Amino acid sequence: MSQSIAGILFSLLIIFICLLATRYIHKWRVKILILALGALVAGVILFYPHLPISRTPTDAEILSLLYGPETEIQKSPDGKTDYIIEQLSEIEKEQFHYASQVNTQIIYKRSGWEHDPHQWIVFTKTGPPDCCDRSFLPVLGSAILTWKDGAWQVVLYQKLITPLYAFDLIPKGEFVEIGLQKSGFRLQDRASQNSGTQTWDLVIAKVDGHLKPVAKIETLANNETQCPPFADKEPCWEYISEYKFVTVDQPGFYEILVTTSGTRLENDTLVSFTETKTYSFDKGEYHLKDN
Repeated sequence: MSQSIAGILFSLLIIFICLLATRYIHKWRVKILILALGALVAGVILFYPHLPISRTPTDAEILSLLYGPETEIQKSPDGKTDYIIEQLSEIEKEQFHYASQVNTQIIYKRSGWEHDPHQWIVFTKTGPPDCCDRSFLPVLGSAILTWKDGAWQVVLYQKLITPLYAFDLIPKGEFVEIGLQKSGFRLQDRASQNSGTQTWDLVIAKVDGHLKPVAKIETLANNETQCPPFADKEPCWEYISEYKFVTVDQPGFYEILVTTSGTRLENDTLVSFTETKTYSFDKGEYHLKDN
């Protein structure tokens, strides 16, 4: 007997039992309540198999989906992180300074991709073990999962998208509208070097069937490690940027309006400034627009 036929018969049985029970009850309000509850339960049983009910996929489940059920899932000593150990191809070894193997783990996942609560965007980190060699940068990957026919399915996956300058990046980002019915995901990255500190936002989006960074917007820069009180090499300067996506006349991707203000060095002189730049989408990513 199929699941749908069994559901129909069971629903009819519940309604029959409720009707039978009302024969022995004299209060109309109680009769109506029993019949209403019976109809509700019968409806849930009848339509339950067709409801698109999903749940949060675990990291181990996601790794098995991305790399196959035969892939061995490792667990960190503290039991908090699931990861896999990958042997690299010759092409991939060049990306990772010819390391023999790397670890891949899930660093972030969130439902609601393209406004669908049953689609998830997932971010991975592929690189050296957290305990060990950090002479080269880990690389961000991303995948789209969907809940369909009672199971998780991979819509697409790119393992090597862009380097992560923050080794321990956990991208607590957010969805952004980058065009008419076009979604992107914004996350932050940060680099602290001898010359100072720089932060920027990365916008990951699906373009021509691939996930890729379509915009990299600098949000802060300074020379805090090169000026007092840490050093006396040059005066302290810092600038910050704010931006927004703005609509354009033609359909497609929005433009990005970036306003930057603060201080910088010009001919060894510290000056204050404010400037506005516009970036437009072309050939798969955002470029500075000519004024």
